[in-house]
Amino acid sequence: MKDLQEKQKQNSEMQKELDRLKDNLTFEKQNLEVADCDCDIFRSLCNEKNAEL
Repeated sequence: MKDLQEKQKQNSEMQKELDRLKDNLTFEKQNLEVADCDCDIFRSLCNEKNAEL
């Protein structure tokens, strides 16, 4: 009985950790998308500046 409770507690803790990692991954993916967009904007601005020169 005690082993079952320990396993359930461990499973619960592992699920919480998995959920936390999923949330972190989602957050980092969003940051990457923003950085990619910023890079595209910067590239466009550089191209415009080069065209002016």
